[in-house]
Amino acid sequence: MVEKTPEAGPRHLLLVQTPQMELALLVDEVLSIQNLPVSRIQEAASVVRGLPAEYVQGVYIENGNGGNKVASSKSKENTSLLVILNLSALLADKRLIVQEEIV
Repeated sequence: MVEKTPEAGPRHLLLVQTPQMELALLVDEVLSIQNLPVSRIQEAASVVRGLPAEYVQGVYIENGNGGNKVASSKSKENTSLLVILNLSALLADKRLIVQEEIV
């Protein structure tokens, strides 16, 4: 865990490895760590709006029973939507400013 700052709560380093790079992301909170079966990740085209499509790898929709089915309108409050980002595409975006420090 990274040191707590006066203006923010505790922060954590999330270590990420892609074929092109290794990096650490400073995050405020880690809600959970989950193993998701690749076969149950769905395309995001009809579900995610407002994010550039090249940044979204897919979505994982889980109903309240732990299943991976799109829920009916009656059970939407028991449905979780995880958006799986394409971190390689996101970090390769030239508009993203990265401070690189080589030690």
